[in-house]
Amino acid sequence: MNHALDIWKATAPSLDLISPDIYMTDYARYMHVVNIYARKDNALFIPETTNSALGAKFLFAAVGHGAIGWSPFGLDLTGYANAPLGAPLVDEKLIDLFALNYKLLGPMEGEIAKLNFEGKVQAVAEDPAVHTQSLELGRGRRRWRMG
Repeated sequence: MNHALDIWKATAPSLDLISPDIYMTDYARYMHVVNIYARKDNALFIPETTNSALGAKFLFAAVGHGAIGWSPFGLDLTGYANAPLGAPLVDEKLIDLFALNYKLLGPMEGEIAKLNFEGKVQAVAEDPAVHTQSLELGRGRRRWRMG
């Protein structure tokens, strides 16, 4: 998987971007995929991602890596995502969790896009194994404890 993007870039150079679907909720594995696809020669766009409550936070990590788009899959009340098991995984509470993220970022989307294009946006999601993140802000490194 680590070399698939390189192969696509070499063999299909006319493609503007190549995007991953990321359904995992494990922080390290999710961020590994984000880091592979967030490159100077490939805009990060995640057209499908997990619709689990654990995955909602990854919107912020994607924005912090310059994502131009991020969308959870199957976030509706049809029950399609869990149809074989007989009961829908998606309910109003889960939809509200994702909606709150979009509501927070929506009014700033123009500014976020502009600043992200300029490389001035940093954002993170909590890594449950570490609970701290470091960001370079101006002249120094700042650490925050999350959770």
